[in-house]
Amino acid sequence: MERKFNHGVKVRCKITGLEGIVTGYCDYITGCAQYLVQPPAKDGEYKDSHWLDEGRLETTGEGIVITEQEVRQDKTGFGKSAPVK
Repeated sequence: MERKFNHGVKVRCKITGLEGIVTGYCDYITGCAQYLVQPPAKDGEYKDSHWLDEGRLETTGEGIVITEQEVRQDKTGFGKSAPVK
């Protein structure tokens, strides 16, 4: 499935007005595409991010650009395998 929004793009929810940066993407077997939107921190406190349907979102600006190469170079991320039952 082709993505409508890239990671790092600024978006706003047309229904609630929630604004933030796209930090995740998921598409389901049923055809639903959702984006994880992270609102900006306020007074040094993180706000919860939310999964929103693609149709609810519109672009509001360029946002940020982090290339995969930069992420790998910084060795960011958790770095451990998922737990196995």
